[in-house]
Amino acid sequence: GNYGYFSSKSRTTSGLNTISTNKVRKAKIPLPPVSMQKKFAEIYKTIEQLRDHQTQSHQHIDNLFNALMQQAFRGKLS
Repeated sequence: GNYGYFSSKSRTTSGLNTISTNKVRKAKIPLPPVSMQKKFAEIYKTIEQLRDHQTQSHQHIDNLFNALMQQAFRGKLS
């Protein structure tokens, strides 16, 4: 994997691990197939939409609770 590559390229005589920009540029970083990248993007988009919906729902619940508390403190609940 890339860890072994970078680890082997980063050894120095001083004991400090360093790696040059040039070595990083030369590293081969595997990418999943485009079809898998697209599937990931679709799933990510769905999750983001669900998160947005959940945030809106949470805000709506907070608003309803605050309205209920105002009515309770005004003695308007029966």
